[in-house]
Amino acid sequence: MKKAVMATYYHSSSTDNEQQHHYCPLGANSWCAFHVAEAEKNLMDSHHPPPLHPDVKEAILPIYEDLSHNSLANCRTTDMAPMLDKAKRTGACGNTGSTPDWMIAERLGPRPTCVRPQTSKM
Repeated sequence: MKKAVMATYYHSSSTDNEQQHHYCPLGANSWCAFHVAEAEKNLMDSHHPPPLHPDVKEAILPIYEDLSHNSLANCRTTDMAPMLDKAKRTGACGNTGSTPDWMIAERLGPRPTCVRPQTSKM
């Protein structure tokens, strides 16, 4: 689980000059286009899309590290109950069963309050 979470971070950070596919699954059936091209011996046709901006990488790395923490990989649903309860109370995520949403929302801070203009009655 830990390796799979970090694979998406490093994969999104890869460039043609600085490939970071060390956590990506290997082989022709991989979701990683680089490893598919490597398995098919077709690396010359493999090009990376623009990577994440360095500021974005810096901001989201702690979230990825939290999501790949051993305590999450080994926890049961009952162990997550306090976190899920907090997410429900604070409205930190749209899907109350989604711990990753809650973790991301907590790092980003409180959600802004929507203010709608009042409709005047005639």
